[in-house]
This record gives sequence, structure tokens and C-alpha cells, in this order.
Amino acid sequence: MPDRIKSFNALIVLLLLVLAACRSEPALTESSGETQRVSRDGAELIVTTSAREVSTHEMLELTLKLRHAAFYQVQLPDVPEKLGSFFVFEYHDTPARLDADGWVTRSRVYTLEPDLPGDGEIPGFRVSGEEGGNGEGEAFELITQPTALLVRSVLINKEKKLRKMAPDESVATEIPAPRWPLVLLISNVIVVCLFVLLWRKWKRKRKRKNHQRAGEGYYKTFTDLHSAPSDEVLRHLETSVVRTMACYHGVELGSVDFEGLTSQLQSRGGVPSGWDRAVEHYNQLVYSRQAFTEAEVTDLYEEFSKILEMMRAQSSIGEEVSS
Repeated sequence: MPDRIKSFNALIVLLLLVLAACRSEPALTESSGETQRVSRDGAELIVTTSAREVSTHEMLELTLKLRHAAFYQVQLPDVPEKLGSFFVFEYHDTPARLDADGWVTRSRVYTLEPDLPGDGEIPGFRVSGEEGGNGEGEAFELITQPTALLVRSVLINKEKKLRKMAPDESVATEIPAPRWPLVLLISNVIVVCLFVLLWRKWKRKRKRKNHQRAGEGYYKTFTDLHSAPSDEVLRHLETSVVRTMACYHGVELGSVDFEGLTSQLQSRGGVPSGWDRAVEHYNQLVYSRQAFTEAEVTDLYEEFSKILEMMRAQSSIGEEVSS
């Protein structure tokens, strides 16, 4: 039972890890740039720059985030070769997903390279959409204002340490790593744990059945003594009874005798009714100086027979083996 509780707790912990791995994405990190937000009923467009000033040797990141209700059909604008005073060095889109409000959310991150030093500008963005997307719904547009930036020449301050072409730290938006490898790993661990539990259960059941089959064999040896001579009954009675009882209870014996079996049964909850009296009767006949009679041996055999029959009826071992 303690092993089953530990295994169950381990599965609960793994399931909690799966739920934690599938939690919502982290919020946008704070930026030193400028954020512009344009919205209407059911749609919103957010434009964020990573900085308000940039040197001619640096890169600028611009994030375009679009949110809209699911019944709107909206697309991000096409990517031009140049955005105002900046060349589009590269860009990447994130797949559409539903946020906590039930809106469709998608975003695009541009990496921009300055052209010439001075007052730079990124033109406004225009996003068109309509309800339903079949040409018959209500159409709308979201238009942002141009974004002014200052492009500084790297030659103005020669003592200033040059930064690398790419920013050292991620700004504006953290694109989370895909979580499916972690979810897949945890799922595989859960499957393996379930397989181990089933295998251990099958192994215990198989071991129990093997003990039951062996116990039935020893019990048949005991029943064969019913018609045997009295001296043969006393010679084989202890061994057949002890081995039968040990198999029924799954007991590992150091020595095949009543004393060792009694010690094991007491440690497992107690001996069956009538056991002590039957063992004492056996010792009296075996170690007595007087010759035993056939009636005494028959009575002794019947005492142990009742104990074994009662035990077999309680455990239904005969039915399990026959099935």
C-alpha cells in the first residue's frame, strides 16, 4: 500500500508539471522605446519600438501586435523592403493564438537597420479588416501615426564603446521557446510510470498464482495421507501442512517445521483458530514415549484438515487456480 501511495503522488506531481508547462505566455517586457496603441470595437493594433534613439551601427526592433475578435477577418500588412528611414533587415511572425480574453492574437517583429544619421521616421501602419471575411460584413481600418526616432552617427563620440550589431539583450518582446518538447517528455515519463505500475502489479499477481499452484500441489500431498498408514501420516504431516500454509500466505521459510511457520504467521497478524492446539497435539504424539494409536493419528489429521479447509475457503485459492 505505501508503494501505491508514493506512485500515485508521483503521477499527481507530473500532471501538475504538465499543467504548469502549458500555462499562458509571459507578458511583454518593459521597453525603453515608444508604444502606440490604436483600437476600435473588437480590434486593436499595438506598435512598439525597442528604443527612441539608435546609432548607425545598431539594429532597431519594432513589434507589430494585432488583436481582434474571432469573428473579424484581419491580416498583418505586407513587408516592404524599407520602412521610412530604415531598411528591413529581417522579420518573423508568431502564429495566431487565442489570448485570455478569447481574442485572436498575432504579432510580427521587424529588425530594422538605420540608413543615415539624423531625424528618422517609421511610417504609420494600416491594417484593414472586415466582419466574416466574405465581402459582405462591416469593413474597418486601424491606422497608427508615424514614429519619430533619432539616428546618431557612430563618429560623434569616438570614446563611447561600440555595441555589437545585434542588441545584447532581448527588448520589447520575448518570443517564448516552443513547449511541445517539454510536454512530450513529461507525457513519456507518465506513460513509463504507468507501464511500471502495471508491470509490478502483473508480477505480483503472477507470483501469487505461482504460490497458489504450489500450495495446491502440497495440499494434494496432504489429502493423500488420509488413507496412508499412521506412521507415514506422522512422518509427512508436518512437511505437507507447513508447505501448504506457507504457499497460501506467501511466507518464505528458513526451516520447514511448525515452529518456523508459527513465528512467521504471528508476525503477519496471528495464527488460525485451532492451530496452537493442533501443533501441541502433534508434538505429544511424536515425542511421547508411549505408542500412539491409529485413532489418535486420525484425530490429529482431522484437526489440521479443518484448519487447511477453512483457510482455503477464506482465500478462495482453489477457485483462482482452477480458473
